[in-house]
Amino acid sequence: MIINEPVHTVWKKGTGPVWKINETTGEIICLVQMPATYKTITKRIVKTPATTKEIDSPAVYKTVTVRELVSDAKEIRQPIPTRESQGLHIPAYRDRRFRRKMRKVRDPGSSCFHPVIAQQNPLLGSWNFPHRSQAEAWGPA
Repeated sequence: MIINEPVHTVWKKGTGPVWKINETTGEIICLVQMPATYKTITKRIVKTPATTKEIDSPAVYKTVTVRELVSDAKEIRQPIPTRESQGLHIPAYRDRRFRRKMRKVRDPGSSCFHPVIAQQNPLLGSWNFPHRSQAEAWGPA
């Protein structure tokens, strides 16, 4: 608290007989002592000056996967060994010669045609002729 106004005296109008009468005006006035007035001042003062603190915070790591080019592009040619195929060779056609046994016909007016039966086996590439007994089942030759 600090003093706003110190103790001082002031002339005030009075009403009682004890008071002094001003002869020029005829007023009753009194010399009064006024007490000192105080004023409260609130201030904010710096207790300690501004400082900086270093706070260690843990590092944050992140794993990043990167694909980098190690060398330029190149062409490598490697021979591939050939394999011999083990397949069955079946020819598309084959020349065959047949011999037929011919007999003389006794009667020139009675000739008859008898077919020759032959079956081809494509897996073996050969011709199979039926046994004579199977050929006789079709009739006399």
